[in-house]
Amino acid sequence: MKIFVFLMFLPGLLFSYAMPFLKESAGARAEAMGGASAAAPKGADAVFWNPGAMLLLSGWKNAVTCSYVRLDYDRAGGYAAAFERSEDLSSAFGVFWSGRYSGGIEDRDALGNPGAVFSLSAGTAGLAGALRLGPVKAGIALKYYYSSLPGTGARGFGADFGVSAAPFGPCLVLGGTVKDLSSGLFWDTGRVDRLPLSAGTGICYRAIPEKLEFACDLEYQDELSVSAGAEYFIEDMLCLRAGLSRDGPAFGIGLNVRNYTIDYAFLPDKSSFGAEHTISLTFLY
Repeated sequence: MKIFVFLMFLPGLLFSYAMPFLKESAGARAEAMGGASAAAPKGADAVFWNPGAMLLLSGWKNAVTCSYVRLDYDRAGGYAAAFERSEDLSSAFGVFWSGRYSGGIEDRDALGNPGAVFSLSAGTAGLAGALRLGPVKAGIALKYYYSSLPGTGARGFGADFGVSAAPFGPCLVLGGTVKDLSSGLFWDTGRVDRLPLSAGTGICYRAIPEKLEFACDLEYQDELSVSAGAEYFIEDMLCLRAGLSRDGPAFGIGLNVRNYTIDYAFLPDKSSFGAEHTISLTFLY
């Protein structure tokens, strides 16, 4: 029953951090690689993972990505982003949105009698920019947060910062991020919830360029966590992926046709709450 969705949202909204979905992955490729993307994002996913990495993409000037997430307990989510780079590839500008939604939730009284039907939603949207500063690419994403519960809502502002570099050649990329630096989420009721500030670093090793890639991230948010993943291309069209993170194992597949890519990720038992499916479509031009 959808009434249980509220019970899953409530701890994140009333205790610890607000908007816990900000800790989750954006895009099926990164999801299938365990979320290890501080140094390895591709396409417009870079706007979410590391805005400085918008200048890492090779071969294409612009990128658009859309994702749909099917979660447990009748929840759903989505992610969309796009960016454009300058002609000399020294700067980039992007826009993005990410959110979660669940509707048709039944309110019940102490005796179990049904009451009103309501919905829950939360999301973030914003603008991102990146500059090439010598060998380092640096970026910032300015974010607007929103959340709604029956009879009340909340808003807030924050920012992500990211850098990336390949000091030892294109086969080894390093990245670092500080995400969701914010004064908090401000509710109409006067309550202020803190957002899940995190800092991380990552490494991407392209063992066989455009063929075999490994990635690993270290992230600190109250405690240190490790995520790792790999992808392997078969005949430049079919891609197999696998990863591991605190959410459990992940698997995925991708299909490239010219400048279009469709990716799928599957987490068998995400954080012991059930399976999660993510599908993404990326267009490079």
